[in-house]
Amino acid sequence: MRAMFDRIFHRLHWGNSLAERLRFSFMVVLCLMLIPALVSIYTMRTYADTYHQAIMQVERAASIKPRVNTDIPDEMWSIVAGRTTFAQGRQYLMLDEVNQTMEELMNTAPGGNSTELAVARRTMDTLKRYIDRMGEQIAAGALVADNQALLEEVRSVASLVGDMLEKYVTVEISQTTDTSRLLQGQLTLVVWLMVLLLLITLLFALLAQKSLSRTIRTPIAELERFAGSIAEGDLLARVDKPEVTELRGLGESLNVMAMKLQMLIDENRREQENLKRSELR
Repeated sequence: MRAMFDRIFHRLHWGNSLAERLRFSFMVVLCLMLIPALVSIYTMRTYADTYHQAIMQVERAASIKPRVNTDIPDEMWSIVAGRTTFAQGRQYLMLDEVNQTMEELMNTAPGGNSTELAVARRTMDTLKRYIDRMGEQIAAGALVADNQALLEEVRSVASLVGDMLEKYVTVEISQTTDTSRLLQGQLTLVVWLMVLLLLITLLFALLAQKSLSRTIRTPIAELERFAGSIAEGDLLARVDKPEVTELRGLGESLNVMAMKLQMLIDENRREQENLKRSELR
C-alpha cells in the first residue's frame, strides 16, 4: 500500500516533498468530505423545489374550485331571483379570476399533467356562453322558468368543472406522493454514499499517515546512524542523499561537516608531524 501511495506521489511529481504530500492529502480528504455534502444539498434542493411547486399547484387548484362550484352559481341565482341585476353581478370577474388561475396552472404544470386543466379551461368557455345567454334572456324579458332552466345548466357545467379540478388535484397529490417517495430513496442513497465516502476518507487518511510517517522516519533514522558514526570517529562515513526534499539540506550539511572535520584532523596531523620533524632537526 505504501508503494502505491509512493507511485501516486511520484507520478504527480510530489514524491520528494513533504509539504506537497501533505497538501495533496489535505485536498483529497477535503474533496471526499465535500462531495457528499454537495450531492445531498443539490438533491434535497431539487426535490424540495419540485415538492413545493406541486403543493402550490394543488393549493391554487383547490382555491378556485369553490369559486366555480359555489360562488358563480350563487351569483347567477341572485341575478335570477332579482336580488341584483345582471350588470351589477360579479360573475364575469369571477370567471376571469378562475380562467387566469387555470392558465397559470397550465403554464407551470409538469409535462403531461395539464390535460384536465385544458379540458376544464374549455369547459369554462362553455360556462361563459351559458352566462352570456342568461344575460340575453334577462335583457329580452324571458320568463323566470326559462332563466331557472338555464341556471340549472350553469350549475351543471360549474359542477363538471369542479370535478375536473378535483381530478387534477388528485393527480397532483399522487405525483407529490411519488416525489416524496423518490426523495426518501435519494436521501437514503445519499446517506449510504456519505457513509461510504467517510470510510474511504478514513482509510485514505490512515494510509496517508502511515506513508508520510515512513517517508519521514526512514531518512531521519539514516541521519541518526550517520551522526552516530561521526560521534564514534568514523569521519569517512557519508550519508546518502535523502529522498525527502526538506532533509536534503541537512544531509548535505552533515556530509560537509564530516568532510571538514576530517580535513581539520588531517591538517592537524600534518602540522604535528612537521613539528616533530622540526624538533628532530
